Amino acid sequence: MLTTTTPRLKSISPQERLLASFEQTDRQLNQYRLADHADLKDAAVRMGHPMFHTEMIQRVAKLSHSRIWAEDSRNDDKVCGFYHAKDGVKTFICAFDKGPLPEFSYIITDNADLPIKKRGWRSVLVRLLKAKAIDWSDVMKGFGDTSTIQSDRWRANTSEFRSK
Repeated sequence: MLTTTTPRLKSISPQERLLASFEQTDRQLNQYRLADHADLKDAAVRMGHPMFHTEMIQRVAKLSHSRIWAEDSRNDDKVCGFYHAKDGVKTFICAFDKGPLPEFSYIITDNADLPIKKRGWRSVLVRLLKAKAIDWSDVMKGFGDTSTIQSDRWRANTSEFRSK
């Protein structure tokens, strides 16, 4: 007769199993959390100097001599986006919410503490810079710079454009 000896596994209660499962899920979700996650959740601090979306659109249109324009989203009446003509083709640059925009982006989190982003107007400017729709001198002329505690991401995201 063949017998094998296996160590008995400690039996755990269903509640302990559920807790262990939650902890494992949380560890797996950590890869989707941002390094400055806690700071980005503080909407009051990240608000900075809010700007209404129509003012931002007017400033960008003026700076770009109307080469950049905004259109309402077809799918969500609370969102609009910037476009420009690239090689004669209408090209999407960036979407943003209608209404007051915070100066700096912040995140709202879901039940798993994963981010749902609220885009700030400075983040929209970064997208315009990256699309080469505007340049740093346009940003300085139309919006200015900032150096506050909340602006670390702004400074990091615009560093390549500042030296040009």
